[in-house]
Amino acid sequence: MWLSANNPPEAFRQAYRLVTDNGEPNEDTLRFTGVVIEVRNPLDFEAGLWPIWRKWSQRYVDLEWKWYEAATRDPEMVEKVASIWTKMKDQFGEVNSNYGWQMKRENQWATCVREIVESMLTGKGTRKHVLSIYDGKERWRYTKDTPCTISFTFVLKREGKTKFRLDLHTHMRSNDVWYGLCNDLPAFALFQSKMVTDVQTKLHDICKGAPTPYRVRMGRLVHFVDDLHLYNDFLDRDE
Repeated sequence: MWLSANNPPEAFRQAYRLVTDNGEPNEDTLRFTGVVIEVRNPLDFEAGLWPIWRKWSQRYVDLEWKWYEAATRDPEMVEKVASIWTKMKDQFGEVNSNYGWQMKRENQWATCVREIVESMLTGKGTRKHVLSIYDGKERWRYTKDTPCTISFTFVLKREGKTKFRLDLHTHMRSNDVWYGLCNDLPAFALFQSKMVTDVQTKLHDICKGAPTPYRVRMGRLVHFVDDLHLYNDFLDRDE
């Protein structure tokens, strides 16, 4: 199923309606499997665009983003606002789903920045800009917190000899519409924006401060979900 939305709030509305109208019962949810959500303007998610019945919080998204930027597995920054993080801590008081920490593991983020720049300059290696999060080879670590996100793939689109668009493809093994999707889409858009900024900075550094003709801009966010679901407690809220 392909959904196309102008911005994250519109994507949330479409996903909510898709699951409530067409979802199949599974445990304590309704679910729809195999969903692709295209968001054309990922950064367009200000509070006034969200439906009133969702009571979406810009404050929480900003706080979660600061936690991602801190790249720490300790959820102290967010658990007082979202108690679910407390329940997800392991015996060391840590979680696995800080995506900022995941991105920096094994120097993934810096390597991806460098390789995107190389692809822009050479036209080669354009299908390798992938950051992995969920890893089946380390499932033994997921005693309390199993990451819902499998990977980020950054896709370059040439728009001229030296002009590019950077799309982000996210792959989710599982995504709850009510608490997951409406916070994940803004967070992933911020990661996308950060990558655009870091790539442009890297290009500037390569030129040693001299002007560079190479430019990269934000593109689409394409969100692949294996299991898009809504817990039964949150059905019939769109009134």
